[in-house]
Amino acid sequence: MLQALRSLVPVRSRSLLCLVALAPLLLIAARCIDNETLYQDASGDWHIVGEMHNETDIQGAGMVLGGTLFDAEGNVLDTTQVAACPMELSPHSFIGFDLHFQYAGSRPARYEVRAVNGRALEQALPDSGLGLQDFEAASASDGLRIGGTVTSTRTYTGILTGCVAVYDSAGRVITHFTLINFGLNSPLTAGEPQPVMFTLPTSMVEPGGTAVRLWLAGDSATPLESDYAFVMTDSIPIQ
Repeated sequence: MLQALRSLVPVRSRSLLCLVALAPLLLIAARCIDNETLYQDASGDWHIVGEMHNETDIQGAGMVLGGTLFDAEGNVLDTTQVAACPMELSPHSFIGFDLHFQYAGSRPARYEVRAVNGRALEQALPDSGLGLQDFEAASASDGLRIGGTVTSTRTYTGILTGCVAVYDSAGRVITHFTLINFGLNSPLTAGEPQPVMFTLPTSMVEPGGTAVRLWLAGDSATPLESDYAFVMTDSIPIQ
């Protein structure tokens, strides 16, 4: 089991504290957690959103993160786990996450984020054949509208996993979404581009967003996982 830990005191500290333990036959080391934010949503629940980085040449898969909130005395307020999005962690890349806690009290004094599950593969995942083209993002009265075109050189009949991270001007993730099938119609046929448009509701997007980034992963027999390497956009300014 891969173990990677980010522990912050105070919450907004920028210093990295990463502890990486390598189990036999699971030789993957991630740079841990970066560009994360702790925020309270409209219902009062706390979230930690951010990125998990892999600075190695090793392909990770099935990545699951765990988080813990603490009060000032070090007491545990709540714990939770979530599948990263995408769950595949390609070499020299990064993925996103949203750890959603049921705790709705006062602001935690500190938190920890760690990888609690994952696999190291012997070789990189194959090319998905997917492409994300001409995507744009714009603020609207009903939320954040994102649209573009998805292309593919393969035909996909299963469920694809899409991920969206919203960033502030400092480059921190402030909201993260997992979008099942990314607004696509099934099947996604090879050589037949599909335009997509979706809106992230205002109530679910933290204020202060200046850019978004998108990921799209191919299908698999295991829900949310992919048998292929994901594709990712560059940072997309919000108009």
